[in-house]
Amino acid sequence: MTETKVTDFRQEVLAKIVSLVTGVWFDTNPTSITEDSTFVSLGMDSLDMVELSMELEDSFHVDFKGVEISWVTLKDSIDSVIAKKVTEQNV
Repeated sequence: MTETKVTDFRQEVLAKIVSLVTGVWFDTNPTSITEDSTFVSLGMDSLDMVELSMELEDSFHVDFKGVEISWVTLKDSIDSVIAKKVTEQNV
């Protein structure tokens, strides 16, 4: 992936996470969410994290099966999706 594609993909993943957090699970103001926001500060628990990882798998065609999800911030999850995407595309 080129740097531009990674930046665009990063924004796409962030937008997806924000839409899930604000629209599906919690009544949170989307403008207050950044890559540095923690999942705990958004009120998410371990079950929410499992659901989020499955949504990200489906949305971005990556596979987190067998991987321990230990994301603290949105940045952690975005970096994981990008790394998986790059690895699975053998780029």
